[in-house]
Amino acid sequence: MKQFAAVLLALLVLNVHGVASADDSDTTLRFYWKDGLRLETSDKQFKFKIGGRIMNDWAWFDVDQSIEGPTDEHDNGTEFRRARLYMAGEIYENIIFKAQYDFAGGTAGFRDVYIGMKNLGPLGTLRVGHMFEPVGLEELTSSKYITFMERSLTSVFIPARNTGFQLNNTCADGNMTWAIGAFRDTDDFGDSDGDNMNLSARMTGTPVATDDALVHLGLSFRYGMPEDSMLRLRQRPSAHMAERWADTRDAGVDMGIDTTHTIGGEVAAVMGPGSFQAEYYHMFTESASGATVDDPTFNGFYVMGSVFVTGEERPYDSKHGTFGRVKPHENFSIENGGSGAVELALRFSRLDLNDGGVAGGELWDVTAGVNWYLNPNTRVMLNYVHAELDDRLTVTDNGGVPTGEGDVVQTRFQIDF
Repeated sequence: MKQFAAVLLALLVLNVHGVASADDSDTTLRFYWKDGLRLETSDKQFKFKIGGRIMNDWAWFDVDQSIEGPTDEHDNGTEFRRARLYMAGEIYENIIFKAQYDFAGGTAGFRDVYIGMKNLGPLGTLRVGHMFEPVGLEELTSSKYITFMERSLTSVFIPARNTGFQLNNTCADGNMTWAIGAFRDTDDFGDSDGDNMNLSARMTGTPVATDDALVHLGLSFRYGMPEDSMLRLRQRPSAHMAERWADTRDAGVDMGIDTTHTIGGEVAAVMGPGSFQAEYYHMFTESASGATVDDPTFNGFYVMGSVFVTGEERPYDSKHGTFGRVKPHENFSIENGGSGAVELALRFSRLDLNDGGVAGGELWDVTAGVNWYLNPNTRVMLNYVHAELDDRLTVTDNGGVPTGEGDVVQTRFQIDF
């Protein structure tokens, strides 16, 4: 990856005249900074972005022994939650690409790796490759910009990235967005050898969008076909270094579901320094012939709010129907007296994986957070999570009885560009 980036950058610098200009006119390459390194030719035919993110997390646990069992201890520790590099750009104004890799965990797994075409009239933009399926507000908001260190418990219903085709565009004078795609379930390198396809779609609108206030509404739908009728839903509290507390596997649901239908609704509002956001998901299933479960349905939701005590506003990306980068009124600086931006946030999240012969558990948690934005590219996050698991009736492989509660204190040091 390093050699690839170095060679490409050298070619851009040394040979941009021959690459970017078919009529041998004098074309120059401009370097500039816009929340990251940007390059473009003077005729705008070629544009490139080079960036990445580093997120170093630390966590401390206090969890009931009944949750842990004799072996699954929640050890205090640290991890690099994300360590990514990417290159993205436009070629001849309408061809786009992105190649993003994550090195956290010791392997260079795919994240966004796709090619596409934009300016397709009413069809908007077409992408082909490994990318997010168009489902959910919190899921589609970049990890660089989410309010808490981890997304809510409802993320269990959302597949995140898979490999497929997607069309998206805006309409209604930019007040609405839509996206639709067909995907195959893939591994961390975008590969799949199955025939099953999943369909995902999302539509959003902003019935209120003024200088003083914003209201966002959204609706998502996903039709899923689990490979070999194997569906497994499992979720940890809102802490990535925690074990997974809720799990449908012990009930056998991973061996008997032909199709899933997931509906999600989302609402958000921003008024000055305050914001509110909530989502609800309901998954309907159809059991395979001879399955031991009876068309179970699962659901979950979260409600959250935040306020900037330093007066900033949570920025909204109307092109994608998500939230974007916070820019402090003044960057942190001891020399100049700048404080950065400070945000206080609170979220309640609940997940129910019990139905139709499945006893995956009912998990809920409360997360309180403080975010300190030193500048647009750097922030420090502190989260406290209290979680409780009820009504999971099965016993884990290690002999633990998976019901109980626990507390987590975690912090993140983040920089992105």
